[in-house]
Amino acid sequence: MNRFCLWALLLPLAISGCKKDEAAGADTGSVSLEMTTVVGTAPLAFDGTSYTKSDGQTFRVTKFKYLLSNVQLLRADGTAYTAPDSYYLVDAAQTATQHLVVPNVPLAEYTGLRFVVGVDAARNTAGAQTGALDPNNDLYWDWTAGYVFLKMEGTSPQAPHPAAAAEGGLRFHIGDNGIQRTITFAGIPLAVTATQSPAVHLRVNVLALFDNAGAPSKNIDFSKTSEVMGGAGAPAVADNYAAGLFTMERVAAN
Repeated sequence: MNRFCLWALLLPLAISGCKKDEAAGADTGSVSLEMTTVVGTAPLAFDGTSYTKSDGQTFRVTKFKYLLSNVQLLRADGTAYTAPDSYYLVDAAQTATQHLVVPNVPLAEYTGLRFVVGVDAARNTAGAQTGALDPNNDLYWDWTAGYVFLKMEGTSPQAPHPAAAAEGGLRFHIGDNGIQRTITFAGIPLAVTATQSPAVHLRVNVLALFDNAGAPSKNIDFSKTSEVMGGAGAPAVADNYAAGLFTMERVAAN
């Protein structure tokens, strides 16, 4: 066998060895967020299912979507890894958008998770953008050149409506700088290793927009408040979902 033939035989083995070494030397992994959207204890459905609030008022949901951003993984020493350019669209009507992946996370033993519902002030005032912040995602106000952080639409028989109609419309479009809400889950094991990419399973409860168990005075009465388009009514709804929209179910080590 001449030298050329020997090299031709050994080259694939050499390349394969290099790839294995590169994989073994990888210093980043990923974390995923898995959203399960419910209303109280029932799965959210867009088929006309009626849900009941704590005050007995009923409602149906036709749209529920929001923007989630600025994901941070917390360390025990009080520092955090901030995922760059982490903006996500979550649309309850699209299953794929409820599976979020944070890539290129440095390998470490993290102890918590933090994210923002909405868009930080800098990006919220930067005009129309792309990806999750594409205006075509139906979460952008042309008239303010800013983003709708969370949008819920539906109907309720208790909302104001014409005599000929059985139900009135519900429109809760929450946005504006100053009402970004930060969600933090501390004290959870999030080990990102060369062989583990943890998945954080979160329950997302639409009912929390209107029922605030910790501050009942902030509960939403549909007969008085059925439409919020930013402005003075938005902070109360944002406070409600900051208090109860997200619940940690479990962390899968994967």
